[in-house]
Amino acid sequence: EQRNPAHTLPSFVLVGDTPAENGFLPIQNAPFKLEENGAIRNINHYWNGGENRFSLLSSLRKAAYADPRDDYQTQQLDARRIMLDPNVHNFFGASNGEEEESPNAEGAFITACRSAVKVLEANLGTRVLQLQLGGWDHHSNIYQDDSLFGLSRSLDQGLALLINELESKPGLNGGTLLDETLIVAAGEFGRTVANLNSDNGPDHHHYVLPPFFTG
Repeated sequence: EQRNPAHTLPSFVLVGDTPAENGFLPIQNAPFKLEENGAIRNINHYWNGGENRFSLLSSLRKAAYADPRDDYQTQQLDARRIMLDPNVHNFFGASNGEEEESPNAEGAFITACRSAVKVLEANLGTRVLQLQLGGWDHHSNIYQDDSLFGLSRSLDQGLALLINELESKPGLNGGTLLDETLIVAAGEFGRTVANLNSDNGPDHHHYVLPPFFTG
């Protein structure tokens, strides 16, 4: 589907603490970042003098640079469009920049999955979302503490939430959002599956990459 004027959000959105950038692609391909709870930081002033602020910023930029920087201008225009769109604010809310109490990593992932459903349901132009649940590099005592079990439990609950919620939402073509969405879960490499090492844990196994697909 081609983008249209109603598509305010970028095509690529990150939810939560997950590393990804545009790499060698143009700045337009950089990801748009949301908090785990779906809030967009520092846009609480979008309804209060937004046009005046942007006009002042534009005049200062023109005065400072004889040759405006394309990337800078592109980011400013994109930010302006997002900040002034009431639909974005109504769907995702805004934070005032104050630090809020964050859930642990496992709880944050489940919250991020719920926010991802919200982004897709909004249908504001996003086609790719990325979430991350880190902390899987277990080399010792995997059965002596709750780290592995806690992560596995959160992954199961997050994926179940994504599948069930998307299946309950109407899609654009008569089916459900799950019918129109591909969910991919994968790590950067596998783990050994034979006997545990001397520290009672698995080691890296880069010959195997176990992905999960549904949708």
